[in-house]
Amino acid sequence: MQLDREGPRGEFAVYLDEERIFSRIVAGRMPVLDDIAPLVQLRLTPAAPVPDTI
Repeated sequence: MQLDREGPRGEFAVYLDEERIFSRIVAGRMPVLDDIAPLVQLRLTPAAPVPDTI
């Protein structure tokens, strides 16, 4: 995870694997843990296998 240091002044953006997952300008506020943690958890949890269908 990284912060965008090259964005416009006042921008606070959080990136995960080079994908922006939060922007203060878009949201209109600073993030809280519930904004970031679920997205990180989804990325860290492997997808469930899809069962074979007949």
